[in-house]
Amino acid sequence: MPTRPLGFRMGYRLPVGTVIEFRGEFRLVAGDGDRLRSHSLGRWTCRCGAEAATEHTRPRCDTHARGGDCGLDCTLSRVWCPSCGRSA
Repeated sequence: MPTRPLGFRMGYRLPVGTVIEFRGEFRLVAGDGDRLRSHSLGRWTCRCGAEAATEHTRPRCDTHARGGDCGLDCTLSRVWCPSCGRSA
């Protein structure tokens, strides 16, 4: 019987993520496939493991204003965790 690498499953690929940005106790994690295809910027997670809530009230950066993509969550003004109450 042939051996398979750890994490290998027939029929689907396990998601792999990359940490893009840190803010205090929070990190922005994006799946490599989504990041390469520009489908989503990712999701913010708290150190406790819960998904964080975000608030976007800052103006767009100059790069976004000119139609480009800075690659960051530049309009983010606040990140907080509904589970443990942390805020950044």
